[in-house]
Amino acid sequence: MATPTTSDSPGHKLPAYTAMQQHWGLVRDVRGGTETLRDKKSTYLPKFEAEDARDWDTRVKMTFAYDAVDQTIGAMLGLAFMSEPELGDDVPEPIVTDWENIDGEGTHGTVFATQVLDSALQDGHCLILTDYPPAPTDLSLAAQMALELRAYLVRVMIDQVVSWRVMTLGGRRILGQVVIKQVGEVPAGAFGATQQTEYRVFRQSFDEAGTPEVLWERWTELENQTIQTGKGVIRGPKFIPLAVAFGGQRTGFLESTPPLLGLANSNIDHTQVKSDRRFSMHKCAIPVPVFIGRDKGPSGDSLVSMSSSRGIDINIGGDAKILEPQGTALAALREEILDIEKRMGDQGLAMVLPQDGASRTATEVQFTRTRQESKLARAVRSLQDALEASFGFMAGYYGLEDGGSLVLRRDFTALTLSDSDQTFLTSARERGDLTLATFLEFMRLKGGLFERLDPEAEVKAVAEEMGAEDMGLSGGVEDVAGALTVAAPADQTLILNGAQIASAREIVSAVAAGELPRDTGLNMLEAFFRMTPAQAARVMASAGTTTPTTPNPRPGLDDPTQRGA
Repeated sequence: MATPTTSDSPGHKLPAYTAMQQHWGLVRDVRGGTETLRDKKSTYLPKFEAEDARDWDTRVKMTFAYDAVDQTIGAMLGLAFMSEPELGDDVPEPIVTDWENIDGEGTHGTVFATQVLDSALQDGHCLILTDYPPAPTDLSLAAQMALELRAYLVRVMIDQVVSWRVMTLGGRRILGQVVIKQVGEVPAGAFGATQQTEYRVFRQSFDEAGTPEVLWERWTELENQTIQTGKGVIRGPKFIPLAVAFGGQRTGFLESTPPLLGLANSNIDHTQVKSDRRFSMHKCAIPVPVFIGRDKGPSGDSLVSMSSSRGIDINIGGDAKILEPQGTALAALREEILDIEKRMGDQGLAMVLPQDGASRTATEVQFTRTRQESKLARAVRSLQDALEASFGFMAGYYGLEDGGSLVLRRDFTALTLSDSDQTFLTSARERGDLTLATFLEFMRLKGGLFERLDPEAEVKAVAEEMGAEDMGLSGGVEDVAGALTVAAPADQTLILNGAQIASAREIVSAVAAGELPRDTGLNMLEAFFRMTPAQAARVMASAGTTTPTTPNPRPGLDDPTQRGA
Protein backbone atom coordinates (compact mmCIF):
# COMPACT_ATOMS: atom_id res chain seq x y z
CA MET A 1 0.00 0.00 0.00
CA ALA A 2 1.30 3.43 -0.91
CA THR A 3 2.20 5.88 1.82
CA PRO A 4 -0.71 8.29 2.32
CA THR A 5 -0.28 12.00 1.82
CA THR A 6 0.23 14.09 4.95
CA SER A 7 -3.40 15.16 5.33
CA ASP A 8 -4.62 11.60 4.66
CA SER A 9 -2.30 10.00 7.19
CA PRO A 10 -3.75 9.15 10.60
CA GLY A 11 -0.57 10.61 12.12
CA HIS A 12 -1.35 14.07 10.76
CA LYS A 13 -1.31 16.67 13.56
CA LEU A 14 -3.74 19.56 13.69
CA PRO A 15 -2.41 23.13 14.05
CA ALA A 16 -4.16 23.28 17.44
CA TYR A 17 -2.05 20.31 18.56
CA THR A 18 1.16 22.13 17.61
CA ALA A 19 0.01 25.32 19.34
CA MET A 20 -0.70 23.51 22.61
CA GLN A 21 2.49 21.46 22.41
CA GLN A 22 4.77 24.40 23.19
CA HIS A 23 2.83 25.03 26.40
CA TRP A 24 2.57 21.51 27.78
CA GLY A 25 6.10 20.81 26.53
CA LEU A 26 7.47 23.64 28.64
CA VAL A 27 5.61 22.52 31.79
CA ARG A 28 6.77 18.94 31.29
CA ASP A 29 10.37 20.05 30.84
CA VAL A 30 10.28 22.07 34.05
CA ARG A 31 8.67 19.20 35.90
CA GLY A 32 11.37 16.93 34.50
CA GLY A 33 13.81 18.81 36.70
CA THR A 34 17.53 19.39 36.54
CA GLU A 35 18.45 16.65 34.06
CA THR A 36 15.82 17.68 31.52
CA LEU A 37 16.85 21.35 31.62
CA ARG A 38 20.50 20.35 31.27
CA ASP A 39 19.73 18.09 28.31
CA LYS A 40 17.95 21.02 26.63
CA LYS A 41 20.58 23.55 27.60
CA SER A 42 20.38 25.39 24.29
CA THR A 43 16.78 26.28 25.10
CA TYR A 44 16.83 26.85 28.85
CA LEU A 45 20.52 27.61 29.60
CA PRO A 46 21.73 29.20 26.35
CA LYS A 47 25.39 29.95 25.69
CA PHE A 48 26.45 33.55 26.33
CA GLU A 49 27.92 35.53 23.47
CA ALA A 50 31.52 35.58 24.77
CA GLU A 51 31.32 32.26 26.64
CA ASP A 52 33.50 29.42 25.39
CA ALA A 53 32.26 25.83 25.25
CA ARG A 54 34.15 24.73 28.36
CA ASP A 55 32.74 27.53 30.56
CA TRP A 56 29.25 26.89 29.18
CA ASP A 57 29.49 23.21 30.01
CA THR A 58 30.75 24.03 33.52
CA ARG A 59 27.89 26.48 34.11
CA VAL A 60 25.31 23.94 32.96
CA LYS A 61 26.72 21.26 35.26
CA MET A 62 26.55 23.70 38.18
CA THR A 63 22.84 24.37 37.53
CA PHE A 64 20.15 22.76 39.68
CA ALA A 65 16.43 23.37 39.17
CA TYR A 66 13.90 23.94 41.94
CA ASP A 67 10.86 21.64 41.67
CA ALA A 68 8.16 24.27 42.30
CA VAL A 69 5.79 22.92 39.64
CA ASP A 70 6.01 19.34 40.84
CA GLN A 71 5.50 20.40 44.46
CA THR A 72 2.44 22.44 43.53
CA ILE A 73 0.81 19.61 41.59
CA GLY A 74 1.54 17.26 44.47
CA ALA A 75 -0.11 19.68 46.91
CA MET A 76 -3.21 19.99 44.72
CA LEU A 77 -3.54 16.22 44.41
CA GLY A 78 -3.19 15.89 48.17
CA LEU A 79 -6.04 18.35 48.71
CA ALA A 80 -8.29 16.82 46.06
CA PHE A 81 -7.94 13.26 47.35
CA MET A 82 -7.86 13.72 51.10
CA SER A 83 -11.24 11.99 50.81
CA GLU A 84 -11.55 9.09 48.40
CA PRO A 85 -14.18 9.30 45.64
CA GLU A 86 -17.54 7.99 46.84
CA LEU A 87 -19.43 5.76 44.42
CA GLY A 88 -23.15 6.46 44.39
CA ASP A 89 -25.76 3.88 45.29
CA ASP A 90 -26.84 4.00 41.63
CA VAL A 91 -23.54 2.55 40.32
CA PRO A 92 -24.23 -0.95 38.92
CA GLU A 93 -22.55 -3.88 40.65
CA PRO A 94 -20.27 -4.79 37.69
CA ILE A 95 -18.82 -1.25 37.69
CA VAL A 96 -18.43 -1.28 41.48
CA THR A 97 -16.41 -4.46 41.08
CA ASP A 98 -14.38 -2.97 38.22
CA TRP A 99 -13.55 0.10 40.35
CA GLU A 100 -11.16 -2.04 42.37
CA ASN A 101 -9.17 -2.65 39.16
CA ILE A 102 -10.42 0.05 36.84
CA ASP A 103 -7.80 -0.26 34.09
CA GLY A 104 -7.49 -4.05 34.06
CA GLU A 105 -3.89 -3.72 35.21
CA GLY A 106 -4.49 -3.70 38.96
CA THR A 107 -4.99 0.04 39.44
CA HIS A 108 -7.66 1.06 41.95
CA GLY A 109 -10.15 3.67 40.77
CA THR A 110 -8.89 6.28 43.23
CA VAL A 111 -5.31 5.87 42.04
CA PHE A 112 -6.43 6.06 38.42
CA ALA A 113 -8.40 9.24 39.13
CA THR A 114 -5.31 10.74 40.79
CA GLN A 115 -3.23 9.96 37.70
CA VAL A 116 -5.79 11.58 35.41
CA LEU A 117 -5.96 14.75 37.52
CA ASP A 118 -2.15 14.83 37.70
CA SER A 119 -1.93 14.85 33.90
CA ALA A 120 -4.75 17.39 33.58
CA LEU A 121 -3.06 19.83 35.98
CA GLN A 122 0.24 19.36 34.17
CA ASP A 123 -0.89 19.57 30.54
CA GLY A 124 -4.21 21.41 30.65
CA HIS A 125 -6.44 18.38 30.10
CA CYS A 126 -6.35 14.60 30.06
CA LEU A 127 -8.69 12.08 28.44
CA ILE A 128 -10.22 8.76 29.50
CA LEU A 129 -10.91 6.10 26.88
CA THR A 130 -13.40 3.38 27.84
CA ASP A 131 -12.22 0.27 26.06
CA TYR A 132 -13.36 -3.33 25.72
CA PRO A 133 -11.65 -6.46 24.36
CA PRO A 134 -12.87 -7.82 21.00
CA ALA A 135 -15.99 -9.95 21.56
CA PRO A 136 -19.19 -11.02 19.77
CA THR A 137 -21.87 -8.35 19.88
CA ASP A 138 -24.69 -10.65 21.01
CA LEU A 139 -23.18 -11.76 24.35
CA SER A 140 -25.32 -11.25 27.42
CA LEU A 141 -23.91 -9.65 30.53
CA ALA A 142 -23.82 -13.06 32.24
CA ALA A 143 -21.93 -14.51 29.29
CA GLN A 144 -19.43 -11.65 29.40
CA MET A 145 -18.85 -12.23 33.09
CA ALA A 146 -18.42 -15.95 32.50
CA LEU A 147 -15.75 -15.26 29.87
CA GLU A 148 -14.16 -12.65 32.19
CA LEU A 149 -14.71 -9.98 29.56
CA ARG A 150 -14.94 -6.52 31.03
CA ALA A 151 -14.73 -2.87 30.20
CA TYR A 152 -11.69 -0.91 31.39
CA LEU A 153 -10.47 2.66 31.41
CA VAL A 154 -7.35 3.94 29.68
CA ARG A 155 -5.65 7.21 30.52
CA VAL A 156 -4.95 9.11 27.29
CA MET A 157 -2.39 11.91 27.54
CA ILE A 158 -2.91 15.15 25.68
CA ASP A 159 -0.05 14.47 23.24
CA GLN A 160 -1.61 11.16 22.16
CA VAL A 161 -4.64 12.84 20.56
CA VAL A 162 -3.11 14.05 17.30
CA SER A 163 -6.33 15.12 15.54
CA TRP A 164 -10.08 15.41 16.10
CA ARG A 165 -13.25 16.65 14.46
CA VAL A 166 -16.42 18.05 15.96
CA MET A 167 -19.96 17.57 14.69
CA THR A 168 -23.37 18.92 15.69
CA LEU A 169 -26.11 16.53 16.75
CA GLY A 170 -29.45 17.72 18.05
CA GLY A 171 -28.15 21.23 18.59
CA ARG A 172 -25.11 20.19 20.63
CA ARG A 173 -21.51 19.72 19.61
CA ILE A 174 -20.11 16.24 20.01
CA LEU A 175 -16.90 14.47 19.07
CA GLY A 176 -17.22 13.31 15.47
CA GLN A 177 -13.78 11.80 14.95
CA VAL A 178 -10.62 11.36 16.96
CA VAL A 179 -7.21 9.78 16.35
CA ILE A 180 -5.24 8.42 19.31
CA LYS A 181 -1.56 7.58 18.95
CA GLN A 182 -0.29 4.62 20.94
CA VAL A 183 3.33 3.46 21.15
CA GLY A 184 3.97 -0.03 22.44
CA GLU A 185 6.52 -2.80 22.31
CA VAL A 186 6.45 -5.88 20.11
CA PRO A 187 8.78 -8.90 20.37
CA ALA A 188 11.99 -8.82 18.33
CA GLY A 189 14.12 -11.93 18.11
CA ALA A 190 14.30 -14.44 20.92
CA PHE A 191 14.62 -11.94 23.77
CA GLY A 192 14.43 -8.42 22.41
CA ALA A 193 11.66 -5.91 21.80
CA THR A 194 11.12 -2.98 19.50
CA GLN A 195 8.73 -0.06 19.57
CA GLN A 196 5.72 0.03 17.31
CA THR A 197 3.40 2.97 16.68
CA GLU A 198 -0.31 2.48 16.11
CA TYR A 199 -3.17 4.90 15.54
CA ARG A 200 -6.67 4.15 16.75
CA VAL A 201 -9.36 6.03 14.85
CA PHE A 202 -12.91 6.44 16.16
CA ARG A 203 -15.67 7.90 13.96
CA GLN A 204 -19.21 8.80 14.93
CA SER A 205 -21.67 7.27 12.47
CA PHE A 206 -25.28 6.14 12.10
CA ASP A 207 -26.70 2.86 10.90
CA GLU A 208 -29.43 2.48 8.27
CA ALA A 209 -32.14 3.12 10.87
CA GLY A 210 -30.46 6.35 11.96
CA THR A 211 -29.26 4.91 15.26
CA PRO A 212 -25.89 6.30 16.43
CA GLU A 213 -22.94 3.93 16.26
CA VAL A 214 -19.16 4.20 16.51
CA LEU A 215 -16.78 2.91 13.82
CA TRP A 216 -13.20 2.10 14.68
CA GLU A 217 -10.00 1.60 12.67
CA ARG A 218 -6.50 0.55 13.60
CA TRP A 219 -3.49 1.80 11.63
CA THR A 220 0.07 0.56 12.15
CA GLU A 221 3.39 2.14 11.13
CA LEU A 222 5.53 -0.43 9.30
CA GLU A 223 8.84 0.73 7.91
CA ASN A 224 8.07 3.73 5.67
CA GLN A 225 4.32 3.37 5.48
CA THR A 226 1.22 3.32 7.64
CA ILE A 227 -1.28 0.60 6.84
CA GLN A 228 -4.75 -0.21 8.12
CA THR A 229 -4.66 -3.39 10.19
CA GLY A 230 -8.23 -3.58 11.45
CA LYS A 231 -11.68 -1.98 11.49
CA GLY A 232 -15.16 -2.59 12.83
CA VAL A 233 -18.10 -1.28 14.87
CA ILE A 234 -17.94 -0.76 18.63
CA ARG A 235 -20.40 -2.88 20.53
CA GLY A 236 -22.33 -1.10 23.25
CA PRO A 237 -21.69 2.67 23.43
CA LYS A 238 -23.50 4.75 20.82
CA PHE A 239 -21.03 7.61 20.97
CA ILE A 240 -17.22 7.77 20.92
CA PRO A 241 -16.26 6.46 24.40
CA LEU A 242 -13.83 9.25 25.20
CA ALA A 243 -14.23 11.66 28.14
CA VAL A 244 -12.19 14.77 28.90
CA ALA A 245 -11.01 16.08 32.28
CA PHE A 246 -9.89 19.71 32.06
CA GLY A 247 -7.31 20.83 34.60
CA GLY A 248 -6.65 24.22 33.05
CA GLN A 249 -8.51 26.86 31.07
CA ARG A 250 -10.53 25.30 28.27
CA THR A 251 -9.87 27.16 25.01
CA GLY A 252 -11.60 24.83 22.52
CA PHE A 253 -13.36 21.49 22.18
CA LEU A 254 -10.19 19.52 22.94
CA GLU A 255 -7.98 22.53 23.58
CA SER A 256 -6.70 23.99 26.84
CA THR A 257 -3.91 25.89 28.56
CA PRO A 258 -1.88 24.36 31.42
CA PRO A 259 -2.95 25.98 34.70
CA LEU A 260 0.65 26.18 35.95
CA LEU A 261 2.19 27.65 32.80
CA GLY A 262 2.99 30.92 34.60
CA LEU A 263 4.62 29.07 37.47
CA ALA A 264 6.66 27.01 34.99
CA ASN A 265 7.99 30.19 33.36
CA SER A 266 8.88 31.60 36.77
CA ASN A 267 10.58 28.31 37.61
CA ILE A 268 12.77 28.63 34.51
CA ASP A 269 13.50 32.25 35.37
CA HIS A 270 14.55 31.15 38.87
CA THR A 271 16.80 28.42 37.49
CA GLN A 272 18.55 30.76 35.05
CA VAL A 273 19.18 33.55 37.55
CA LYS A 274 20.34 31.12 40.21
CA SER A 275 22.64 29.49 37.66
CA ASP A 276 24.16 32.86 36.74
CA ARG A 277 24.69 33.74 40.39
CA ARG A 278 26.29 30.42 41.25
CA PHE A 279 28.69 30.64 38.30
CA SER A 280 29.50 34.25 39.18
CA MET A 281 30.19 33.25 42.78
CA HIS A 282 32.53 30.57 41.47
CA LYS A 283 34.45 33.15 39.48
CA CYS A 284 34.54 35.68 42.31
CA ALA A 285 35.61 33.16 44.90
CA ILE A 286 38.87 32.33 43.09
CA PRO A 287 41.47 35.17 43.20
CA VAL A 288 43.68 35.51 40.10
CA PRO A 289 47.45 36.00 40.61
CA VAL A 290 48.99 38.83 38.57
CA PHE A 291 52.74 39.11 37.92
CA ILE A 292 54.50 42.19 36.55
CA GLY A 293 58.03 41.83 35.08
CA ARG A 294 58.35 38.07 35.74
CA ASP A 295 60.77 36.19 33.49
CA LYS A 296 58.78 33.43 31.80
CA GLY A 297 61.93 31.59 30.79
CA PRO A 298 62.85 30.18 27.42
CA SER A 299 59.61 28.21 27.09
CA GLY A 300 57.47 31.27 27.63
CA ASP A 301 55.22 29.29 29.98
CA SER A 302 52.75 31.56 31.78
CA LEU A 303 51.63 28.89 34.29
CA VAL A 304 52.99 29.28 37.83
CA SER A 305 53.04 26.66 40.58
CA MET A 306 52.14 28.35 43.86
CA SER A 307 52.22 27.09 47.44
CA SER A 308 53.39 28.12 50.91
CA SER A 309 56.66 26.25 50.39
CA ARG A 310 57.51 27.57 46.95
CA GLY A 311 58.88 30.98 46.00
CA ILE A 312 58.48 32.92 42.79
CA ASP A 313 61.35 34.81 41.11
CA ILE A 314 60.45 38.30 39.93
CA ASN A 315 62.84 40.63 38.10
CA ILE A 316 63.97 43.87 39.68
CA GLY A 317 61.23 46.42 39.35
CA GLY A 318 58.58 43.73 38.99
CA ASP A 319 55.58 43.03 41.22
CA ALA A 320 53.12 40.30 42.19
CA LYS A 321 49.47 40.92 43.12
CA ILE A 322 46.17 39.10 43.61
CA LEU A 323 43.24 40.20 41.46
CA GLU A 324 40.05 39.64 43.46
CA PRO A 325 36.67 40.65 41.96
CA GLN A 326 34.42 42.62 44.31
CA GLY A 327 31.27 40.76 43.24
CA THR A 328 29.00 43.77 43.66
CA ALA A 329 26.39 42.26 41.31
CA LEU A 330 25.91 39.17 43.50
CA ALA A 331 23.66 41.02 45.93
CA ALA A 332 21.43 42.21 43.11
CA LEU A 333 21.17 38.66 41.77
CA ARG A 334 20.19 37.41 45.21
CA GLU A 335 17.45 40.02 45.47
CA GLU A 336 16.12 38.98 42.08
CA ILE A 337 16.09 35.33 43.16
CA LEU A 338 14.07 36.24 46.27
CA ASP A 339 11.63 38.24 44.15
CA ILE A 340 11.13 35.29 41.80
CA GLU A 341 10.62 32.92 44.71
CA LYS A 342 7.97 35.24 46.12
CA ARG A 343 6.26 35.32 42.73
CA MET A 344 6.34 31.54 42.56
CA GLY A 345 4.86 31.44 46.04
CA ASP A 346 1.92 33.51 44.82
CA GLN A 347 1.49 31.32 41.74
CA GLY A 348 1.73 27.94 43.44
CA LEU A 349 -0.62 26.36 45.95
CA ALA A 350 2.28 24.70 47.77
CA MET A 351 3.65 28.12 48.81
CA VAL A 352 0.49 30.15 49.05
CA LEU A 353 1.41 32.18 52.16
CA PRO A 354 3.92 35.06 51.88
CA GLN A 355 7.33 34.25 53.31
CA ASP A 356 8.22 37.81 54.31
CA GLY A 357 5.42 38.18 56.83
CA ALA A 358 3.80 41.01 54.86
CA SER A 359 0.33 41.86 56.09
CA ARG A 360 -2.71 41.47 53.85
CA THR A 361 -6.24 42.62 54.25
CA ALA A 362 -8.99 40.10 54.88
CA THR A 363 -10.41 40.86 51.43
CA GLU A 364 -7.05 40.11 49.76
CA VAL A 365 -6.68 36.83 51.65
CA GLN A 366 -10.24 35.75 50.86
CA PHE A 367 -9.90 36.72 47.19
CA THR A 368 -6.64 34.80 46.81
CA ARG A 369 -8.06 31.77 48.60
CA THR A 370 -11.28 31.76 46.54
CA ARG A 371 -9.39 32.08 43.27
CA GLN A 372 -7.10 29.15 44.08
CA GLU A 373 -9.91 27.03 45.43
CA SER A 374 -12.05 27.70 42.38
CA LYS A 375 -9.24 26.68 40.03
CA LEU A 376 -8.77 23.35 41.79
CA ALA A 377 -12.51 22.90 42.32
CA ARG A 378 -13.16 23.34 38.58
CA ALA A 379 -10.55 20.74 37.75
CA VAL A 380 -12.00 18.27 40.26
CA ARG A 381 -15.52 18.88 38.95
CA SER A 382 -14.35 18.22 35.39
CA LEU A 383 -12.67 15.00 36.55
CA GLN A 384 -15.88 13.90 38.24
CA ASP A 385 -17.86 14.55 35.04
CA ALA A 386 -15.29 12.58 33.01
CA LEU A 387 -15.43 9.59 35.35
CA GLU A 388 -19.24 9.59 35.36
CA ALA A 389 -19.23 9.73 31.55
CA SER A 390 -16.81 6.80 31.53
CA PHE A 391 -19.16 4.87 33.84
CA GLY A 392 -21.88 5.50 31.27
CA PHE A 393 -19.72 4.07 28.49
CA MET A 394 -18.94 1.04 30.66
CA ALA A 395 -22.67 0.54 31.18
CA GLY A 396 -23.11 0.66 27.41
CA TYR A 397 -20.65 -2.20 26.96
CA TYR A 398 -22.53 -4.19 29.61
CA GLY A 399 -25.94 -3.48 28.09
CA LEU A 400 -27.05 -1.46 31.15
CA GLU A 401 -29.14 1.69 31.12
CA ASP A 402 -26.90 3.90 33.25
CA GLY A 403 -23.45 3.84 34.84
CA GLY A 404 -24.37 5.77 37.96
CA SER A 405 -22.57 8.61 39.69
CA LEU A 406 -19.76 9.36 42.07
CA VAL A 407 -18.75 12.28 44.27
CA LEU A 408 -15.36 13.94 44.45
CA ARG A 409 -14.70 16.44 47.17
CA ARG A 410 -14.64 20.03 45.87
CA ASP A 411 -15.14 22.05 49.06
CA PHE A 412 -11.67 23.03 50.23
CA THR A 413 -12.75 25.86 52.57
CA ALA A 414 -11.95 23.89 55.73
CA LEU A 415 -8.56 22.98 54.30
CA THR A 416 -7.57 26.63 53.93
CA LEU A 417 -8.69 27.93 57.32
CA SER A 418 -6.47 30.72 58.55
CA ASP A 419 -5.13 30.89 62.09
CA SER A 420 -7.83 33.43 62.97
CA ASP A 421 -10.50 31.09 61.58
CA GLN A 422 -9.22 28.26 63.74
CA THR A 423 -9.15 30.51 66.80
CA PHE A 424 -12.73 31.52 66.16
CA LEU A 425 -13.85 27.89 65.85
CA THR A 426 -11.99 26.90 69.00
CA SER A 427 -13.56 29.76 70.95
CA ALA A 428 -17.00 28.83 69.66
CA ARG A 429 -16.41 25.29 70.81
CA GLU A 430 -15.33 26.44 74.27
CA ARG A 431 -18.41 28.66 74.60
CA GLY A 432 -20.65 25.76 73.67
CA ASP A 433 -21.80 27.45 70.43
CA LEU A 434 -20.35 24.58 68.40
CA THR A 435 -20.87 20.89 69.10
CA LEU A 436 -17.88 18.66 69.63
CA ALA A 437 -18.90 16.51 66.66
CA THR A 438 -19.01 19.54 64.33
CA PHE A 439 -15.67 20.83 65.62
CA LEU A 440 -14.04 17.44 65.08
CA GLU A 441 -15.45 17.28 61.56
CA PHE A 442 -13.88 20.65 60.73
CA MET A 443 -10.52 19.46 62.04
CA ARG A 444 -10.81 16.20 60.14
CA LEU A 445 -11.48 18.01 56.88
CA LYS A 446 -8.53 20.30 57.48
CA GLY A 447 -6.24 17.34 57.88
CA GLY A 448 -5.56 17.80 61.56
CA LEU A 449 -7.22 14.47 62.35
CA PHE A 450 -7.31 11.05 60.75
CA GLU A 451 -9.40 10.96 57.59
CA ARG A 452 -11.47 8.00 58.77
CA LEU A 453 -12.17 9.45 62.21
CA ASP A 454 -15.85 9.21 63.19
CA PRO A 455 -16.79 12.35 65.18
CA GLU A 456 -19.72 10.66 66.94
CA ALA A 457 -17.58 7.69 67.94
CA GLU A 458 -14.90 10.09 69.16
CA VAL A 459 -17.43 11.82 71.41
CA LYS A 460 -18.18 8.51 73.12
CA ALA A 461 -14.49 7.71 73.38
CA VAL A 462 -13.86 11.04 75.10
CA ALA A 463 -16.67 10.28 77.55
CA GLU A 464 -15.22 6.85 78.27
CA GLU A 465 -11.75 8.27 78.82
CA MET A 466 -13.08 10.87 81.29
CA GLY A 467 -14.70 8.13 83.36
CA ALA A 468 -18.14 7.87 84.94
CA GLU A 469 -17.08 8.50 88.53
CA ASP A 470 -15.66 11.93 87.71
CA MET A 471 -19.12 12.94 86.56
CA GLY A 472 -20.73 11.70 89.78
CA LEU A 473 -22.89 9.26 87.79
CA SER A 474 -23.73 5.77 88.94
CA GLY A 475 -24.55 4.24 85.58
CA GLY A 476 -21.00 3.88 84.33
CA VAL A 477 -19.72 4.94 80.93
CA GLU A 478 -23.15 4.70 79.36
CA ASP A 479 -24.41 7.49 81.64
CA VAL A 480 -21.40 9.68 80.82
CA ALA A 481 -21.91 9.18 77.09
CA GLY A 482 -25.58 9.89 77.57
CA ALA A 483 -24.79 13.04 79.48
CA LEU A 484 -22.48 14.22 76.74
CA THR A 485 -24.80 13.31 73.90
CA VAL A 486 -28.52 13.09 74.67
CA ALA A 487 -31.18 13.17 71.98
CA ALA A 488 -34.54 14.73 72.84
CA PRO A 489 -37.61 14.78 70.57
CA ALA A 490 -37.91 18.55 70.54
CA ASP A 491 -34.27 19.40 70.96
CA GLN A 492 -31.10 18.83 69.00
CA THR A 493 -28.32 16.59 70.26
CA LEU A 494 -26.63 18.01 73.37
CA ILE A 495 -22.84 17.97 73.45
CA LEU A 496 -21.00 19.71 76.31
CA ASN A 497 -17.48 21.01 76.11
CA GLY A 498 -14.86 20.54 78.80
CA ALA A 499 -15.65 23.71 80.76
CA GLN A 500 -19.38 22.98 80.73
CA ILE A 501 -18.81 19.41 81.90
CA ALA A 502 -16.74 20.71 84.83
CA SER A 503 -19.52 23.16 85.81
CA ALA A 504 -22.18 20.48 85.50
CA ARG A 505 -20.06 18.15 87.62
CA GLU A 506 -19.92 20.76 90.42
CA ILE A 507 -23.72 21.08 90.40
CA VAL A 508 -24.18 17.31 90.53
CA SER A 509 -21.59 17.03 93.32
CA ALA A 510 -23.32 19.77 95.32
CA VAL A 511 -26.66 17.98 95.03
CA ALA A 512 -25.08 14.66 95.98
CA ALA A 513 -23.49 16.30 99.08
CA GLY A 514 -26.80 17.82 100.12
CA GLU A 515 -25.59 21.38 99.53
CA LEU A 516 -28.32 21.93 96.92
CA PRO A 517 -31.82 20.50 96.69
CA ARG A 518 -32.23 18.09 93.76
CA ASP A 519 -34.93 20.26 92.16
CA THR A 520 -32.65 23.30 92.31
CA GLY A 521 -29.81 21.36 90.68
CA LEU A 522 -32.11 20.15 87.89
CA ASN A 523 -33.32 23.71 87.27
CA MET A 524 -29.74 24.96 87.14
CA LEU A 525 -28.79 22.33 84.55
CA GLU A 526 -31.79 23.28 82.42
CA ALA A 527 -31.15 27.01 82.70
CA PHE A 528 -27.36 27.11 82.47
CA PHE A 529 -26.82 24.45 79.77
CA ARG A 530 -30.10 24.61 77.84
CA MET A 531 -30.93 21.03 78.75
CA THR A 532 -34.38 19.55 78.47
CA PRO A 533 -35.83 18.07 81.69
CA ALA A 534 -35.00 14.59 80.36
CA GLN A 535 -31.40 15.58 79.66
CA ALA A 536 -31.00 17.22 83.07
CA ALA A 537 -32.41 14.15 84.83
CA ARG A 538 -30.04 11.95 82.83
CA VAL A 539 -27.04 14.00 83.92
CA MET A 540 -28.22 14.26 87.55
CA ALA A 541 -28.81 10.48 87.68
CA SER A 542 -29.37 9.37 91.33
CA ALA A 543 -27.76 12.41 92.97
CA GLY A 544 -30.00 13.85 95.71
CA THR A 545 -32.14 10.73 96.09
CA THR A 546 -29.90 8.97 98.64
CA THR A 547 -27.95 9.91 101.78
CA PRO A 548 -25.86 13.04 101.11
CA THR A 549 -22.17 12.42 100.60
CA THR A 550 -19.29 14.50 101.91
CA PRO A 551 -17.56 16.24 99.03
CA ASN A 552 -13.80 16.32 98.71
CA PRO A 553 -12.17 19.40 100.34
CA ARG A 554 -11.63 22.33 97.99
CA PRO A 555 -8.12 23.78 98.36
CA GLY A 556 -8.16 27.26 99.83
CA LEU A 557 -11.81 27.03 100.97
CA ASP A 558 -12.77 23.88 102.88
CA ASP A 559 -9.30 22.78 103.98
CA PRO A 560 -8.17 24.82 107.01
CA THR A 561 -4.52 24.14 106.25
CA GLN A 562 -4.90 25.84 102.88
CA ARG A 563 -6.69 28.99 104.06
CA GLY A 564 -4.88 32.26 104.04
CA ALA A 565 -4.13 34.19 107.20
